[in-house]
Amino acid sequence: MIEATRLSAFTTYLRCLSATERADAIAGAIMESGGTFSGGAMSVFNSDTEQPCDSMIEISLHGATAWGTTIDSAVSNWITAATRLLEESAAA
Repeated sequence: MIEATRLSAFTTYLRCLSATERADAIAGAIMESGGTFSGGAMSVFNSDTEQPCDSMIEISLHGATAWGTTIDSAVSNWITAATRLLEESAAA
């Protein structure tokens, strides 16, 4: 898992981006760190982030996993999951 400070900075950064930019940032992080994206081809990141997919999209990155019916919802849910992970780590 990524260091908590870096994960916090990444989630804060993602919140400042447009939906397309967030999808691109997540795709880059997945490719750089060995995270996973399933439910569609990676090329789906280059399409409309609001377009529903045929199946649930799963993003697993830096110890947080989330799902969504669109790329944007999967990324938003991943940010929420990563934030929860940070909060749980801080409380431990």
